[in-house]
Amino acid sequence: MAHDRDNDEPSIAFGYRSEVFFDELDAWHMLHNARYAVHVERAGLAWHLELTANAYGADADGDQFVVMREFHIEFAEPLREPGPMLVDLWIRRLGRTSVTTGFRCRGHQTDSVHATGYRTLVKLNPETQTSAPWSDSLRKTLELQKHHNSA
Repeated sequence: MAHDRDNDEPSIAFGYRSEVFFDELDAWHMLHNARYAVHVERAGLAWHLELTANAYGADADGDQFVVMREFHIEFAEPLREPGPMLVDLWIRRLGRTSVTTGFRCRGHQTDSVHATGYRTLVKLNPETQTSAPWSDSLRKTLELQKHHNSA
């Protein structure tokens, strides 16, 4: 598993228990590679809802109107059975209109690391579809989370 100085031994800002179902396994009884992104996305949404205490939807919270700019994943040990998988998230970089979060998918009982990576989201203005700055309230919350990571 490759590391860089941005995500070596991160302080986890949010942990999410994501249920892996039998139909997500491939013919070799491994979690299909495309399904990891779905579990990371579910964890990211849960984290955002916890941070903002807002209902889901761009109308409810303008900071939820985002697009994925980048998604990078490295696979380690395959997850080979249905059941819970833990997804750890932390902030690697916070920009004016974007945020990059690191993630790690690991076993529930064994703590085996199945995948690591990062994703970058860009906030959009819903009307112009161009990048827009984070709200002051979310920026403050994200800065506290980022500070938590580096502490």
